[in-house]
Parts: sequence; C-alpha cells; structure tokens
Amino acid sequence: MSDLTNILANIDHTTLFTTVVAVAGVAVAIQLFARSNTKALLPLPPSPSGKLPALGHLLAIGMSPHLTFTRWAKTLGPIFCVQMGAKTWIILNSPKVIRDIIDLRGGNYSDRGSNVIIKALSRNGEMYAFSEYGDYLRMCRKLTNNTLSKNKVQTLHKPIFDNESRNLLTLLLRDGRRPEGARADDLIFLYTVSFALIEQMVIVFRVAFLVFYRQEFQFCILIPFMPFTIQQANVIMMLLYAKRWDSPTDPFYQEVRSINNAFTAFFQDLVLDFFPILTPLFAGKIAKAKTVQDRIIAYTGPLVEEVRQKLKNGEKVPCITAEFVEAQRVENFSDMGIIQTTGGFTLAGIESTMSALLNSIIVLANHPEIQQRFFDELYNVVGPDRLPEEADVLNTPYVEAFILEVLRFRPATFFGVPHAGVNEDEYEGYRIPAGALVVMNLHALHFDETTFPNAEIFDPTRWLTEDGLCDSKMQHWAFGGGRRVCPGQFMAETSIRTTLSRLVWAFRIEFPLDSQGNPVPVPIPAPTRIDCMPAPFNMRFIPRRENVARVVSL
Repeated sequence: MSDLTNILANIDHTTLFTTVVAVAGVAVAIQLFARSNTKALLPLPPSPSGKLPALGHLLAIGMSPHLTFTRWAKTLGPIFCVQMGAKTWIILNSPKVIRDIIDLRGGNYSDRGSNVIIKALSRNGEMYAFSEYGDYLRMCRKLTNNTLSKNKVQTLHKPIFDNESRNLLTLLLRDGRRPEGARADDLIFLYTVSFALIEQMVIVFRVAFLVFYRQEFQFCILIPFMPFTIQQANVIMMLLYAKRWDSPTDPFYQEVRSINNAFTAFFQDLVLDFFPILTPLFAGKIAKAKTVQDRIIAYTGPLVEEVRQKLKNGEKVPCITAEFVEAQRVENFSDMGIIQTTGGFTLAGIESTMSALLNSIIVLANHPEIQQRFFDELYNVVGPDRLPEEADVLNTPYVEAFILEVLRFRPATFFGVPHAGVNEDEYEGYRIPAGALVVMNLHALHFDETTFPNAEIFDPTRWLTEDGLCDSKMQHWAFGGGRRVCPGQFMAETSIRTTLSRLVWAFRIEFPLDSQGNPVPVPIPAPTRIDCMPAPFNMRFIPRRENVARVVSL
C-alpha cells in the first residue's frame, strides 16, 4: 500500500491531467467515428423504381411532379428519396415528418441549395432568401421577424393595406360592371416565366436517349407565375420604402417589372442543380446574372439612401428600410446587406398574396352559395356603412375558414421552397446525406384524406368546429415551415383578409357575359401544375349597393 502511495505522490499531476484529457479525446473521437461509420452504413429513405444512370428519376417524375410524389408516398411512405441528376432529394409527405425534420431539427435543415447562377444573382447569398445558414441568415431573420411581426403589420402598417385596397376597389367600380367584365390584363399586370422546355436539358436528353426512345422526349420544369399588380406592388413599396407609384406607366415601376422578369427567368436554368458538372458551359448565363444583380443594386440603392437621408434629417419614415438602417447601430448589417434584403423583398413579395386572391375570386364565382354565406356573415358584422377591417375577418369564422381553405386548396405552389441539410443526419433508421435537398410536398399534405376528408372538394366548413369557430388544431403549409418559413406571412395574411373581405362586401363576383348575354365560366385551375396561379381572366364585379362608391371614398 505504501508503494502505491509513493507512486501516486510522485506522479506529475499536469502530465496526468494531460494524459486523461488525451485519452478522453481519443475515446470521444472513436465514438464519433463509430457513429459516423454507422450513419454512413444506414440506407437512404426508400426510393421508387425507374432510376436511370446519370439522370436518376428525372424521366420518371412526369409533368406533374407533386402528383407523382403523392402517388409514390402511398407505397413508399411519408419520407422517400429521389435522385434528380446528381442531386439527392428527400421528399417529406406528412405533418409528423415535417415537424420532426424541418421544425425540431431546424438548425440542420435551414440551408438553401444553390448553384453558381443563383449565387451570382443573389451576390453570393447576400440576398436573404438565398443566404446559406449561418450568422448572416440568423441576423436577417431576426431583423425581418421584428420588422414584419404580426403586431407591426396589423398596427403600424395598417394604413398601407387600407389605402391600397381602396384604390383597387375604385378601379373595379370603374371597370368591373361591364358585361365582358374587368380584364385581368387591365388590373393585374401578370408576368410569367415561360413554361417552354428548358432548352439545354432537352438537347442533352435528346442526344443521349433518342436512340432508346421512339418518340422525342420533352421535360418541363414548372416555374410559378410572378404576378405584378399596381396594388400589390404599392403595398410592397410602401412597406419597404414608404413610397408608391401613381401609375403603372411610371418608369421606375416599369424597371422593377423588367428586373423581375429578368430575375425569375434565371430559374429556368435548373439544369445546373441537376448537373453541376456542366457549369463551364454556362459562363454567359453567369455573366448575365451578375448584370441583373447590378440592376438590382442600381434600382434599390437610391431608395435605401433616400430613406437614410430622411432619417438623418430627423424625419419619421415608417418603413422596413428605416428599421434596418436604425438596426445598423447595434447589428453588423452592411449597407449592401440592406440593399440586397429589401431588393429581394421587392421582387418576391407578392406571389402568395396574388395567388390566393385570384383563386378566391374564381372559387367565389363558381360557388355562388359559398359567396353568399361569405357575404352574409361578413355583412352581419360590418353593416352597410363602412369597409371591413382585418379584425372583422378574425371575428367572422366562416370568412377566415374560407381563406384557410383557399390556401390549402390552391397554395401558390405545391412544393415548399427546398431546404438543404448542413450535416449528414439520421431519421427513423434512414440516412439523410449532407447537402441533400429536403422538399415539402404540399400536395400530399393538403390532400391527405385522413386530415382533410373529400380533399378534392372546396369546403370552408372543414375548418370550423361544432360550435362554429375556426379549428386551431388544423394547419396548412402554404407559407412553408421551419426556420425558413416565409418572412412575409403576416403581411400576406393581412393583405388577403383586408382585400378579399372588401371585395365581397362591395361586389357580387360573377362570370363575364358573351355577346349573347350568356355567362362565360372561368374554371378553377386544376392542381396539375406545381404552381396554382390562374391564367389571366375576365370577371364581373357588380356593386351590391348604391352607397358602395361613397363608402370606398371615405
């Protein structure tokens, strides 16, 4: 015992501590390595048949990928894997899987997949929507969540929604009662990205597979319509810069429309997402993307600087840019960061709102019984002598249920904006590779018969409880999920509630008439495209009472 005591007494404790730490470190490393090896040995989520060398499942997904994914989910389960060229996609098809992966593991699934064109277009991810997950994204999200919080949207920015919805009603009072109705082209400056073939991909596929296929192969990527209305554009401009356009002929407005078209056109080049090895062939496209980025800076920079100068002069400027400028006192938010963030919001701020409004109008015309109940319940709360407010909608469960049903039935897109995994992960015994794109299949979620019986039928009452209130347990995913949920969700919801309730309060919405006085139906868009934006259409807006014009002008 004394020998042991002597040994312990003579030990160099510094050496002992170092040795213990080293051994512990090696043990941890071995454990992590073992875990890593174990994870690497795990299988990917189940995958459908039809995978081809190099192409993966590109030829198997068809022209309506969301419908194909929903069909595959019935046999493969709520999570499965598809190979899109060189890229692995993990498809999520149930609320539980989305909650487990997108919400509870948001730190690992808040990245964005990108390619060199998108990086050039977004100034290496300085544009918030395309930022990689990290400190910059967290700062932008914190500032944006503050400036577009529900409270600020419903209080500080309330006059914006009031004024712009009145302007829209005024246009409809002028043009909406004509027999042929109001043309969508007159009131809705709808801009689209072509649904033509992605030319480069068609060339590659035809060369590679014409030998094997008797008929020419055509592959189409569906890009959502990018609507631009003077009303919604002014909502965005007022929120961002406290400025508005009086006319769609304003040259600055025209420049935004032009930039918007150029910006969205680049999303046709998804070939680089599938085949990054082809990047050297796209040098010209990359240069053009940088040119569009320069145009964004040239347009947005002066708007930001104008707000900055007003603040220096002691003026109050109630807008998002002003809050960003003020935040520079405590946050490491560069001038270019503000330009990129607000510029991105300018280009992408209205899609969900316009999709919901246009689909609502078509649904109301196709279902006069639903339109009548919508009006009756709203009118009982509001009466004839004032316009509805957002608070009135929140106090009218059927109206709120109607809006929820539109967002379920025809969201802006049936694919949520993809997330990307930062690190390799394991879920339910499956391996999710680092960098894999994680896609929420909203079609499977919104048309799940277990959650939404008779899901193909438009029925607002599915959102109501037995006592007539909105069911808070039900949800949709029209604005995405997790830490990359749409930052403008509260803005979109307020705009939809205010605009739609005022449209129905003021007008009967009816189909246009042909030269013989017969109604010309406008069908509800089928859910066969990834996006749900209707093509331009005519509709009649007939004032319900003689005092509508007077109330609108108050």
